[in-house]
Amino acid sequence: MTDPRGNLRLSTLADEMDVDAIHAYLSAESYWAKGVPREVVARSVQHSLCVGIFDGAAQVAFARAVTDRATFAYLADVYVLEAYRGRGLSRWMMETFDAHPELQGLRRWMLMTKDAHGLYARFGFKPLADASRAMERTRPGLYARPADPPPSRKGVLPTSIPASATSHIPASATSHIPDSATSHIPASATSHPEEAPHQS
Repeated sequence: MTDPRGNLRLSTLADEMDVDAIHAYLSAESYWAKGVPREVVARSVQHSLCVGIFDGAAQVAFARAVTDRATFAYLADVYVLEAYRGRGLSRWMMETFDAHPELQGLRRWMLMTKDAHGLYARFGFKPLADASRAMERTRPGLYARPADPPPSRKGVLPTSIPASATSHIPASATSHIPDSATSHIPASATSHPEEAPHQS
């Protein structure tokens, strides 16, 4: 399908969707899915009815419907790249959903938006008639990157032991060590007690 307003092309074939491009936008630029992993985006595309708009080989717009294709659909991840906004691409994608043969006769459509109420109102969307009947379960921060753990100090030996660390040990605690226990240690190994060996 060719856009009569230019040379853009619209597709509903899942195999044509550019998962890398979609992930790049959702994870870095969207306000609703920032940080989403690529594998999550790939699964969402695979299991949704998708619409994409292309300028040559480059995907410039995307939307998907999560649907059972019988009674319900949820509109999600709608975006148009900034350079292509103002050309009616969101409207083109919505018209495509409305005309799609697998989305006819649905009892309910739903969506969430922060700033595009005017667009969706033109296609019959309106605020919930009774918000008290709707509930949600969310996981805020699900895609936030966990803080890096502190570097492990396992195997790192101290370079020196302060005298205060051993001042509480009575001399009697070491007086019973026989000479034979240390006779095999060469004098060079103890001539510089402040220079502990380093593990490699």
